[in-house]
Amino acid sequence: MANKQAHEIIVVYFKDGIDYKEQLETMKQIGINSSKTEGFVSREIFHCEPDNRWVDYFIWRDMAAADESIENSKKIPGAAELFAKIDQEKSVWSRYYKVSDK
Repeated sequence: MANKQAHEIIVVYFKDGIDYKEQLETMKQIGINSSKTEGFVSREIFHCEPDNRWVDYFIWRDMAAADESIENSKKIPGAAELFAKIDQEKSVWSRYYKVSDK
């Protein structure tokens, strides 16, 4: 499966006290280096108002590119401050291979 596209789905919750505008800007900043990672295919961000949940959906050329993106995300200016806004206990990082269109 090394050459199959990897789908990364990250469900993100922010810590209390961070408003929508700051959350959106944080989501944008966290993914800024992703598009510069070799093997990046696409990224979409979704928001669910009732529970203030975000979904960050990436498609990577393969799992190796997804792994490299983690290293690149640490190079964002102010990365520690950005990631400190996220509720790490509630958020979920997961990766998948697509197995069917139906």
